[in-house]
Amino acid sequence: MNTLRKVGPDLVLKTRFNIVWLREIKQIPGSRWNPEKKTWKIPYSDSVKEQIKTLVIPLKDMTEDSQLIDAEHIKKRREWIAKEHKALINTERYQRMYHSLTKPYKHQALARDFLTKHHNHAALLMEMGTGKTKVMIDYLVSLHKTGKCDRIIWVCPNSVTENTMDEIIKHSAAPVNAFIVRGLAAKKIRIIEEARKSESLTIIILNYEAVFNLFEHLAAFKADAAVLDESTRIKNPKAQVSKVLCRLCARTTHRYIMTGTPMTQSPVDLFSQYKFLDPEIFGSSFFSFKCRYLVMGGWENREIVGYNNLEELKKKVFQIGIRFLKEECLDLPPKIYEVRQYDLENEQRRVYEEMKKNLISEIAGKFITVSVALVKLLRLSQICSGFYRADESEKVTRFKSNPKLQLLKEVIEEIGTDKNIIIWCRFVEEIKILEEEFARMKLYSKSIYGAVKAEDRAGIIKEFNNRERSMIFIGQVRTGGLGINLIGGCNVIYFSNSYSLEDRLQSEDRTHRIGQENKVTYTDIIGRKTLEEGILKLLRRKKDIADYITMESLKEIL
Repeated sequence: MNTLRKVGPDLVLKTRFNIVWLREIKQIPGSRWNPEKKTWKIPYSDSVKEQIKTLVIPLKDMTEDSQLIDAEHIKKRREWIAKEHKALINTERYQRMYHSLTKPYKHQALARDFLTKHHNHAALLMEMGTGKTKVMIDYLVSLHKTGKCDRIIWVCPNSVTENTMDEIIKHSAAPVNAFIVRGLAAKKIRIIEEARKSESLTIIILNYEAVFNLFEHLAAFKADAAVLDESTRIKNPKAQVSKVLCRLCARTTHRYIMTGTPMTQSPVDLFSQYKFLDPEIFGSSFFSFKCRYLVMGGWENREIVGYNNLEELKKKVFQIGIRFLKEECLDLPPKIYEVRQYDLENEQRRVYEEMKKNLISEIAGKFITVSVALVKLLRLSQICSGFYRADESEKVTRFKSNPKLQLLKEVIEEIGTDKNIIIWCRFVEEIKILEEEFARMKLYSKSIYGAVKAEDRAGIIKEFNNRERSMIFIGQVRTGGLGINLIGGCNVIYFSNSYSLEDRLQSEDRTHRIGQENKVTYTDIIGRKTLEEGILKLLRRKKDIADYITMESLKEIL
């Protein structure tokens, strides 16, 4: 993780160990090491800022701004977006190109125009919450209307397949047949075969894990376009999924990648993603890429100790890629909502369905009160989060695998571990699970729940808002959702939701309040075919579930 921020008269730098950088940083006049926070403090000047950005920052992101988002830079980017958009909407090209059921924001129109200019292959490097899926759908529809694209393969994480389907239905200005490829192998093949028979605009949506075993069937689909959503899933050039997707889509005329975090570790992450778009952009092989851009050293010369020609690399990245951050997009709504879905693993599903069946039987037989039903619902929520407790027991049992936790880690990676993140939980056991996992991942986190003393809470909140180092704040909704200020972050994740509408609204407003300069993204992690779907629907309809519940309404949640 590499971050650089201006704090008072100094630049504060946090970076992973690299002997080449260490030598350079030590030579900067006035640089001093803080062993407690593991950061460097360096007197600010424009020349020093550029020196550090050239040395360290390209490791995290090839944009010149993502780690140094100062007010002046954001102002210039906003002015550029406004100016370019004004020039664009006065052209005939804009009137011809835009086929959409929903009005685009300014940055979305610019991204759409960029795709028009690079119509065969391009990268939407747009931060989570900026609406890159809509941009891609609008563009693919326009290709279809000009007779250039009828069949599309859309590969994405399993957690967003349903959301992708919803977005296609919401934004497509042309009749479209969209298919989600899921289920057992035979069912997946049947879905692809059905899609092949479609004569209108056809999109098949599938997750990365499914591609390998369906190669022949996907090849027979003969797609005109391929989209890789969250394309960092193919960042490893040696991974089978990376190789298979490059082979599968080699004959596809139009190829696109979408991600808000094009690099999670180093410039190496870019190789496979851009090879998918253009096999020759970085040379004919990974060896060519390594020789041109990486400095090798360490044991048997196998470790990356530095980088070469990063300006050239950056130029190639943005030759066919465009980048937008939430902070730059003035016309985005102040609150952005996203849903990510996961499937319960087998043992979880068995325990969940057994408890749900018992609850439904008791409701049908009228052997249960609303208060007892709420306790049963609480148990079902706990199962979704990876643990359960027998009704009369304090002993907690955790499932061996936890798909909700795995999805949370994926969302954090997409946001970027260099940013402050807020996670709200309903149960203390969830907080313990997250604390343990983040400790294993060596991510810095602090928690607030009932057992945390008031004086300690104040220190945690102050540290989070000062933003001297990236931090994950974990809060219990009922305990931490009132009376605190968390404007130090603009990415909020709900690991679980309370039944209370008041709890939800209060916890949202901890971040979205006076002093918050950025758009805030709220991500709900929801289990497919679980009561979590029902709870979220009711919260969005502004209903306090605890007050709303009757025996009849329980069926809606279940």
